[in-house]
Amino acid sequence: MRLTVELVSLFMALALLPPAFAQSHTATLVGRVQDATGSIVPGVSITVKNLSANQLRNAVSGEDGEFTIPDLAPGQYQAIAEKPGFERLIETGLELQVDQTARLDLKLNLGSVMQAVEVQAEVPLLNTENAGKGDVVVTQEIIEAPLEGRDFTDLAFLIPGVAR
Repeated sequence: MRLTVELVSLFMALALLPPAFAQSHTATLVGRVQDATGSIVPGVSITVKNLSANQLRNAVSGEDGEFTIPDLAPGQYQAIAEKPGFERLIETGLELQVDQTARLDLKLNLGSVMQAVEVQAEVPLLNTENAGKGDVVVTQEIIEAPLEGRDFTDLAFLIPGVAR
């Protein structure tokens, strides 16, 4: 009987513990839309396209010009910003990684609906939204890594700044 009371007490204590939060397997894209003079542009339609899965996600910039598109699968993306009276803006070469919150600020130029501006991203997106630091170990690095004993935790040491 005493063993049963101890087990019930243990299960109740474990049930009351707060849940542990795991790393997210998706990315989030945030940003602000402005015009060429730096003024906020609300009501802009932003569409992001996952180039490998051919999936589209949409958002609209708010009154503060800000937009958020959560739960994006890691991969290569293209972003398109549109609003009547402005040139269509196309951003390509956006790479989102696991658990990344990337900022993409957009500048729209005045123009007709028929005009479009395409920008090729050349630098990786920066995480300016939180203090999180992370990196992604790609398949090629895993295959070529000399892992002693094949311990997967040794993969963390492939990241710059990680020490034993």
